[in-house]
Amino acid sequence: MQHTTTLTESSDTTDETAPDVAHNQCPECGGHLVTDEQHGEQSCSDCGLVVTTDQLDRGPDWYTSEGDGGRRSGAPITSRFVDKGLSTRMGHGDFEAATEATSERRRRQLHRLRRRQQWCRGSAEPAAQRDALAEVRRIATSLGLRGDVREAATTLLSRVYDEGFFLGRTVEGVAAAVVYATARIFEVPRRFAAVVVVARTDEAELRGTYLSMVRACDLKVPPPRPLLYLPALASDLGLTHETRRHARALLEAIDGVPELTGRNPVGVAAMAIYVASCVTAEQITQTEIADEAGVSTVTIRVTRARVGEIVGKAPTAIITEAVAADDSGTREAS
Repeated sequence: MQHTTTLTESSDTTDETAPDVAHNQCPECGGHLVTDEQHGEQSCSDCGLVVTTDQLDRGPDWYTSEGDGGRRSGAPITSRFVDKGLSTRMGHGDFEAATEATSERRRRQLHRLRRRQQWCRGSAEPAAQRDALAEVRRIATSLGLRGDVREAATTLLSRVYDEGFFLGRTVEGVAAAVVYATARIFEVPRRFAAVVVVARTDEAELRGTYLSMVRACDLKVPPPRPLLYLPALASDLGLTHETRRHARALLEAIDGVPELTGRNPVGVAAMAIYVASCVTAEQITQTEIADEAGVSTVTIRVTRARVGEIVGKAPTAIITEAVAADDSGTREAS
């Protein structure tokens, strides 16, 4: 049966022909190479030269069963579970179909088997790691993190557990710190206050656990960028498109300034929103912005003055120049 897979070239290919084969060209006449997946050969469609033989098919094991195509392979390995997702799981299936097709005695028997199977799976897993993995999945899903971030969070949790970081700490605090650190690493950060809302821990424990984990496990967490916190804050405050655009222009202009990188990123983003609202005359106060960002109004005013000292221009002037340059570039492109 014909199928599409990725074939790995045999070690018989010489070094002289490797660059041409990589570009799917014949080393003799420069013709197009055709792959025969059944015989594991790669030959030229013009001159017939056999370039490689005995290729290995490293794809899934395909087979034909009763005339229907299928694939003999299990679920992909994932770090979201301690057993890497390799153990068997008994599902419940469709309730109506199950009740109509089986008797009450059979359903009770299946329930006992399903419960014992879960006990067997759980008995071989460390209780702390199992509970922490479930907490990481719950927090990451509640925060709306994408699949690759959730997968990386569970991988980081396994590393943290292997290094003995769980000793003397709560499972909930470690799980929340792992999710917060992973979101920072993938540059989809979440504020401490947002994580605390869905986690079973307080902000003081989350901050302390996170800082200790970064030092103990030598995590490479990039410096926070205020620009990454703007979309969530703007959405929570219900800002207009024009105010969001002006705030982004200010943050993009000061992005990468070393003196501002180490400051509170949420405070810098809150400052940009306040300055942008002053330019667009949107009715929003410092107190409302500070309460939503979890900072004080003093932080907003001090950050605004600090930007003026470092950049040498007032934040409003920076916004005006950036927006004017963007509008001129748009007109020239059109």
